[in-house]
Amino acid sequence: MFKYILYADDSTLSTKFHETELDTKVKLINIELKRIYQWLCANKISINKEKTKFMVFSYNKNIKVSRIKIGPNLIAETNFVKFLGIYIDRHLTFKHHISEISLKISRSVGLLYKLNKFLPQKILKMLYSSLVHPYLLYGVEAWFGTFKNQTNKIFVLQKKAIRAINNLEYNDHTNNYFKSNNILKLQDLYNIQCCKYIYQLLNMNVDFEMSETLNNNLNIHNHNTRMREMLNSVNVKKTRSKNNILHNGVQIWNSLPNELQNLNSYYRFKNKSKKFYHGRY
Repeated sequence: MFKYILYADDSTLSTKFHETELDTKVKLINIELKRIYQWLCANKISINKEKTKFMVFSYNKNIKVSRIKIGPNLIAETNFVKFLGIYIDRHLTFKHHISEISLKISRSVGLLYKLNKFLPQKILKMLYSSLVHPYLLYGVEAWFGTFKNQTNKIFVLQKKAIRAINNLEYNDHTNNYFKSNNILKLQDLYNIQCCKYIYQLLNMNVDFEMSETLNNNLNIHNHNTRMREMLNSVNVKKTRSKNNILHNGVQIWNSLPNELQNLNSYYRFKNKSKKFYHGRY
């Protein structure tokens, strides 16, 4: 399945300029797709035209694109696509992904409520780890960085799961039970995943291009300030771009104590960062 992406920066969306630029990009894509189709035919490979889609990414505008073809087949435009288990939409709101995992988590929460009358808490926690936690953790670095009114739906379901595990009333507070059950809140799951990524960029050379964008304040100026060891926030043009993992990750990393930041073992960093966030409940 081929997926083509056109990125449109909203800051340049004056109609005349944008239409000309977009038409040029579409022509270029069609030329490249023609070459791809020739290669496919030469190697006797066919594509499923029903699964071949394209999507234009833009924060706010709905941009109309002229026809994109591969061979005799027109490629249909789509508003969202499932990629590696995550639903990505054209406006990067992750509404479709959150709706999907909300449905799956709510079913599991309902199951926990039915079983909490018959099973001990230890087994209910194991069911939570198997049926709920994976949906909270997978890809959280991407989809959690969206509007809070969207991600709050998932946190509400997580609190319902905690109430089901501990056989609480529907309006009981859950903060102490997160701590006693050794379960991290959704926000802290996101914080830890971001911190792990920043740690890998700084110490494990996992992504050279991304790690090159990270600088501490000491590399920017020579002033001996108390924040000289902190990472400098990555500049972004759009307010919504601040939700990306690199921008949020730097801010979350800077909020960690120095003893965590300076650990020389990734395994110890993971364990101690979890204890750090649990200790704040």
